[in-house]
Amino acid sequence: PLTSAVGLSSNSAVGSRLFLQSRRLENVNDVDYSYIAKYSIKFQGCHHISQWNEDTDDDKEVPIETKRLVRFRLC
Repeated sequence: PLTSAVGLSSNSAVGSRLFLQSRRLENVNDVDYSYIAKYSIKFQGCHHISQWNEDTDDDKEVPIETKRLVRFRLC
């Protein structure tokens, strides 16, 4: 398991996969991420947020959904 003490290079195979699978900001397409290659990635922790579920169609579905997120820091 990853701990906050573990760091990995952002230009390593694992670091590149992490960036490819991370959430993109809305309406941001052609961004140059080449500056990130100089940083290492540090795991900060996991957290959950509750938000309104806009996909509910009827009263039988739960109106609140939980999103599971992982927080990393570039160092």
